[in-house]
Amino acid sequence: METKKEILAEFKRLGFSLIDEKKVFGSITFGEISIEVTICIDQDFPFKAPIIFLETISGKKELYKNIPYKWRHLDEWVLSQNPRDSKFTICCLHNWVPQGKNNARFICDRIYSWLKSNITETWDPEEDLPTSKIIPKQATVARLILSNEFIESCMKELKPKEKKLYKLIHSKYKFKGTGATVTAKLKWTESDK
Repeated sequence: METKKEILAEFKRLGFSLIDEKKVFGSITFGEISIEVTICIDQDFPFKAPIIFLETISGKKELYKNIPYKWRHLDEWVLSQNPRDSKFTICCLHNWVPQGKNNARFICDRIYSWLKSNITETWDPEEDLPTSKIIPKQATVARLILSNEFIESCMKELKPKEKKLYKLIHSKYKFKGTGATVTAKLKWTESDK
């Protein structure tokens, strides 16, 4: 596996600009759609996957307005109540493990594949989930905001179900034309309490 320094140098060879000692900036294009991304490689690389921030879509920076509704595998970092302040990360490095093949070319290819899948709406079933957003497996500062209605509906599901009490009612079984016998006929009925 390449070191952080080697992978940053490889990104530079692929046309990315070095922002600082742990970030690169560049663009990836599929068809007529181009995205700009910032790739952050922190001190835990290669044991932790790089974080890929989506910066623009075809030059448009207001992502909260311009991300197509059907795009998948994006994680929103909610930084304030204002949606303009949100940042979006691309979740395309599924099942990341430190391997020699996971170099800058591999990361760029995964971003390209993610962009292509979103544009063509064709996903590899092994890498896709039936949701528009997923939470990354690795540590993130992203927050998931749940409505009170959703929480209340979950709480109703978690409440223990009321148990029904039954009482046994039995009566003497009578044969036609004879007296009562000791044989009991059993019947379960729902109790009032």
